[in-house]
Amino acid sequence: MSKEILRPAFAGMGLLASLALIGCGGGSGQTRPGGTGGTTGAGGTSSTGGSSPTGTGGSASGTGGATMALACTANPTTPLLSNFNIADSSDGGITASGQWGTAGMLTGHTFGYPGTMANDAGVTSKVSSSIDMTKMALVLAGTVNAADYAGGGMSFDTCVNSTNWTGIQFTLGGTADGCTITFQLQTESQEPPTNKGTCTATQCYQFPQLKVTIPTDGSATVVHFADLNGTGMPAMPTDFEKEMFGLQWQFTSAAPPDGGVQVGCMPNMTITDVRWTTN
Repeated sequence: MSKEILRPAFAGMGLLASLALIGCGGGSGQTRPGGTGGTTGAGGTSSTGGSSPTGTGGSASGTGGATMALACTANPTTPLLSNFNIADSSDGGITASGQWGTAGMLTGHTFGYPGTMANDAGVTSKVSSSIDMTKMALVLAGTVNAADYAGGGMSFDTCVNSTNWTGIQFTLGGTADGCTITFQLQTESQEPPTNKGTCTATQCYQFPQLKVTIPTDGSATVVHFADLNGTGMPAMPTDFEKEMFGLQWQFTSAAPPDGGVQVGCMPNMTITDVRWTTN
């Protein structure tokens, strides 16, 4: 699914981590859900998460082109997606290539994606993903220019029917450096055919989403599917929980509250212990 432009890829589908995102129709220059002007919106566009321009090909998945949509039949029965704790994927760990998960249950890859705007030095917003084996965490770090966005996350190797669960839980650490953080659920109907999705509209990547913050006490964040009702497409939890493609966290340059000059940010956020929940 990924493209050399900004689209995360599906590992099990031949996609690698840290791919660029792209907009519906590849290389269209769309923006990811969350918008580019310091707002997160109710359901912007995004790539394997988020709404950002996507490339025209060149990812591990090949050169692009329409592919058959995936059947959303996988329904994990164990809560843990990944604890990023060991260099294999037999029990929620992660491999050197960025594949996470539990063999025989659910696996996927990590990724980062860029934004669309360049600063005065000609550098475009971009967030990269890496694994800190000491902290056992996925690290999303990079630079987001003023009025722009970038992000990263965890793509699924298959389309997931998550009706066994009522939400997602994860623990955030590090810093967003003033960026707004938006958690987004990637959905099959908002991914274009080039990413094994079914979106053929002008605007794709309108994922269900919710603003989150990094707790100061290290506590876990729980996002209930009900919290995402009406924030993206599909609009209702009973629909989008049956077609999940991945999870992503998007950083957006925050709009100044007093109408002052908008500035960029340099997030360096950790994500640990990602799991399904019924709490």
